[in-house]
Amino acid sequence: MIMAVGKNFDGSIEYVVEDSYGAGAGTDPTMLAISDFVTNVTIGVGDEHDVLKSITSQNIVDYFKKPRDYTLHIEYIPQNETFLDDVITRTNGILQSLFFDVGVNVSQSTSSYFQCKGCKPKTVRIEGRNGETWKITVDFSVKDITTSTSAIDVGTGSHASSIGTDPLSFNVAGSITYGGSEVAYITDAISIEVDNGLTDLWDVGSLTKKACDESGTISITGSCDITLDDGGKELWGNIINGTENTLVVNMGSTGAPKITLTGVRFKSLEIPQDIGGGTIIQSVPFTAKTISIGTV
Repeated sequence: MIMAVGKNFDGSIEYVVEDSYGAGAGTDPTMLAISDFVTNVTIGVGDEHDVLKSITSQNIVDYFKKPRDYTLHIEYIPQNETFLDDVITRTNGILQSLFFDVGVNVSQSTSSYFQCKGCKPKTVRIEGRNGETWKITVDFSVKDITTSTSAIDVGTGSHASSIGTDPLSFNVAGSITYGGSEVAYITDAISIEVDNGLTDLWDVGSLTKKACDESGTISITGSCDITLDDGGKELWGNIINGTENTLVVNMGSTGAPKITLTGVRFKSLEIPQDIGGGTIIQSVPFTAKTISIGTV
């Protein structure tokens, strides 16, 4: 039997919000696209075993099974889509649990599909930079993964369709404001990282995750690469005085994601002067209290 070698540019991914943690896609699901521009999908499983030794031998005597730790990593270029909201928004402190169907070698007769259940976003990173598209990276805790040779049966539901809108580019449209005004005369880049403080839990007698605890501290941090306008005195004062404002990132024009960070304080600053010449642009770190996702 001749098998098809696994190659890039022959994959697929679609998702749906689960009814409950680890419930799967359910009956007749309406599957959704993350983006038309998914740039990386990586499925992982941690160490499945560890070794046992004995005073009777220099060699490994046996193995024992470890709790099964599945992971999922996704990178994509955002559009006017809902995925960012699905991995950020909490209801009564609880994140949505997602189901993914990830295809590998989908055009081959020997294709593989990985059905990922109980996916909770551990970290979400949003990046935008001058001359580039926006980029979003999400790392998930995954309760369980099963495999199949075909895509999930959606019954009378539907598979994901193309979103069809333009990819969001840093320079095409959008804005970044702090306290209602432009964060700087020139904003060269911004990054935002959300650590949801999740802890995976396993129970006695089971290798599969039983729960994903969400009671940990949420950390929202980031940085802006900005010009030091008027010599940087105002920004310096904001940092020294502990000034706190709302930072709003419009990632594009109408319909694009809108990120609102409240309680934002810039943390530290260096103001360099040297013989290198050019505009002074500094990366200024910040911390935020809350994050929410809307649309422009």
